[in-house]
Amino acid sequence: MRQFDVLTNTDAQSAQWAPYLIALQHDLLNDLDTVVVAPLFREGEGPRPLRSLNPIVEFSGERLVVSTQELAGVSRRHLGGIVGTLEAERDALIHALDLLFTGV
Repeated sequence: MRQFDVLTNTDAQSAQWAPYLIALQHDLLNDLDTVVVAPLFREGEGPRPLRSLNPIVEFSGERLVVSTQELAGVSRRHLGGIVGTLEAERDALIHALDLLFTGV
């Protein structure tokens, strides 16, 4: 799995509002049993996004919000399959992480 890969959300309850997860952990750490992910929720179906903290991305014909503040470490065995990548959104995603962790 690579950083910024998009995975299906296998949790039936949260998948209703967040159909995908994005891997935010760098792939240099692929030997770890867990991966840091954030949910991607459909625009308009969750809280109002904050511009820099919650980038809005296009994926699979939908506008999705990256809920950066909801990071979680998830066991790799509980993750769904890789369905794409948001590598093209790298700058916005790194900026959101910088804001979350450093305030910059």
